[in-house]
Amino acid sequence: GRARVLDGDSLVVKGTEIRLYGIDAPEYRQTCERGGERWPCGVEAAQALRTMASGREVSCRAREQDRYGRTVAVCHAAGLDLGNAMVRGGYAIAYGAYERDEQEARRARRGIWSSSFEPPAAFRARHRGADRRP
Repeated sequence: GRARVLDGDSLVVKGTEIRLYGIDAPEYRQTCERGGERWPCGVEAAQALRTMASGREVSCRAREQDRYGRTVAVCHAAGLDLGNAMVRGGYAIAYGAYERDEQEARRARRGIWSSSFEPPAAFRARHRGADRRP
């Protein structure tokens, strides 16, 4: 069905909250630093996923459930693997999948790889509760 994007690695499809399998994107309120300037990499990651899914049917294949009860799934929109595209575009870190694509994004200095950033898991640990989406 149609997807509502929550952040760079989470969306809702037909009322089910889905966490994209194999990636970890910057949190919505997270910033990165490029050339001495902060930029909203978390907002940019969410916008990238929104653009990929916008107006398209999204189909997801469940892999597991996470500790928060969300479905962890591989999702596609118009034949595009959304998790893979997020990693290739430099909007997310590979987390158990897509490692080769992360290396390519790093070499090309795409997205977060063109900046310095705190890994999303470390950011979440430091900002428990403050990283929720608006």
